[in-house]
Amino acid sequence: MKFFTFAAVLFAAATQACDLYSNCICVTAEGIPDKNATEIACQDQTEPHKELRVRNNITECHFNGAVNTGFLGMEKNGLDNCRFRESCTEAGATGPDSSCSGAFN
Repeated sequence: MKFFTFAAVLFAAATQACDLYSNCICVTAEGIPDKNATEIACQDQTEPHKELRVRNNITECHFNGAVNTGFLGMEKNGLDNCRFRESCTEAGATGPDSSCSGAFN
């Protein structure tokens, strides 16, 4: 039973893994892009290389900096989907998660 509990917690943590992306938006509970929350969440990001842009009539937060910087390019940059999700919620978005695309591997 202890193994099952440990495995369940490990699986849940893996499905909530954070990653870096080039584009993120906030969404409503119905899955519709939330322009106002996206604008607020984008400004809330600590990443300095970001901008709001409209693509396909959807306002999104776009990372526009270098993906790898620092000594030997070891520092990774981009929009953190977990941080963006938290910012969306704080900005009033009702969706359960943010929607990010363009993952940096």
